[in-house]
Amino acid sequence: MKILKYSLVAFVLFFLTACGTKLPFSVQKPLKDASLVYVYIPDKITNEEDGSTQSKYTIRINDKRTKKSLVDGEYMPYNLKTGTITLSATKNALIEHGVKIDLKAGKTYYVKIDSESNGDFEMMLVNEQKALKEISKTGLAGSYAVEDKEIITQLIEPKKKKEVTSTSKVDELRKAYQLKKDGILSEDEYKTLKREILTK
Repeated sequence: MKILKYSLVAFVLFFLTACGTKLPFSVQKPLKDASLVYVYIPDKITNEEDGSTQSKYTIRINDKRTKKSLVDGEYMPYNLKTGTITLSATKNALIEHGVKIDLKAGKTYYVKIDSESNGDFEMMLVNEQKALKEISKTGLAGSYAVEDKEIITQLIEPKKKKEVTSTSKVDELRKAYQLKKDGILSEDEYKTLKREILTK
């Protein structure tokens, strides 16, 4: 039974990664008093004949691990506090490289991870013009877009009934009288409130 369960999970994951398309790159602005850092890996054409598998990169900021890993053809944006930081990547939990960046408020930085044929990789700051050409061909790490043809459009949502909240003058007079009866309103306050309700 466990084998069947694991096989099903593996099939679903394969189906998602093979058939899904990643959410495309979208330009963001840094948050107030923060710096925006994009880390990206250009999409590589993998040679299926050599049996190579996609490498997984774990990202660390000042030696603290971030939640999501990156693979070829992915990017991840990080809004970070200003100041000097060390941004590093570890490939397949084996090789690590990093860059130091002096972050300024309101600025956007692009850090590229470039794998080499010998199995190593480089991590470097890239200027905006070059980065935008490369990063625009990547997708957001760990995300998949839903194609329009897969969205069900035949469903009809039930209409919500409008709530009627109008209260009549009689109800308001009853409430005012109850307040007077409970000693919350004096006789004069009750008469004033009654006059206001009747003249609405």
